[in-house]
Amino acid sequence: MANDPNDVKPNNRVDRVIKHMQDVVVITMVVLIALGTLCLSVVGVAAYFLDHGGNRTVQSVEPAGRVIAVTQTGGWRTRSLVETDQGFYSLCDGVSFKKLDDLTLETRGNNRRYLCTAQHQCTQPM
Repeated sequence: MANDPNDVKPNNRVDRVIKHMQDVVVITMVVLIALGTLCLSVVGVAAYFLDHGGNRTVQSVEPAGRVIAVTQTGGWRTRSLVETDQGFYSLCDGVSFKKLDDLTLETRGNNRRYLCTAQHQCTQPM
């Protein structure tokens, strides 16, 4: 009875069905991961170009005053604090402004703000 051929066939069939289901699941997962990666890449590139294009368009310019003093802080990244006759501006990068330089505050198309000199050297405030 242990060698009955009827007992072996259903197990083989079940094993083949399970193997087929595993293959389908693996292929589905690979396809979903590939499509997700492709979608994220397309969205990332589109967001970069939309942001980059908006960064070039100046929406508004307002006076930021004349430079009184610039204080640099070191560390992993150099940061600057610019004091003008109209206020203080904390900058992400180290800058080199001359005393009494006229500064403007530009708002770009992507709503980022930049502190700019008359020669249009711009740095983004924090």
